[in-house]
Amino acid sequence: MPAVSTTIEGTSPADYGWSEATPEHSHAYLDDVVIRALDETAPPDATRPGSVRVFDAGCGNGALLRTLRSRGYGVAGCELSPGGVEIARRSLGEAVRVENLSVYDDLATTFGSGWDAVVSTEVVEHLYAPRVFVERAKELLDVGGTLVLSTPYHGYVKNLALR
Repeated sequence: MPAVSTTIEGTSPADYGWSEATPEHSHAYLDDVVIRALDETAPPDATRPGSVRVFDAGCGNGALLRTLRSRGYGVAGCELSPGGVEIARRSLGEAVRVENLSVYDDLATTFGSGWDAVVSTEVVEHLYAPRVFVERAKELLDVGGTLVLSTPYHGYVKNLALR
């Protein structure tokens, strides 16, 4: 697979500006949908907590990772924002691996393959090469694994205007 730059020439990615570990407003409507999708395709095993593994690509401050972990999933994630990584690591502790990486990076080399699910909420709309990201997610997943993506819907007229 060709290398994809995670930066635009002459710039570096800006830090998102995370300041605390609390969930964002989008978690109020996204978390239940993500959890329902995971429960249908990769339910946690109550007898073996952490045995069903979910990777969060673009995990932000780790809020969704904390929710999934509390439900019995084994979790890890990557985040491009250094501030988000710092907050996620601090709030999740050493038991959960969160790395300062792009969703374009070779995540399977860092985190291994065989993940039951990859989740990415409100990330894909920011990408210049979403197909590369999907390939990276596929490399993480076990055969038959689940990819859960979300992107904001701003309404038909606004989406046309943005286009």
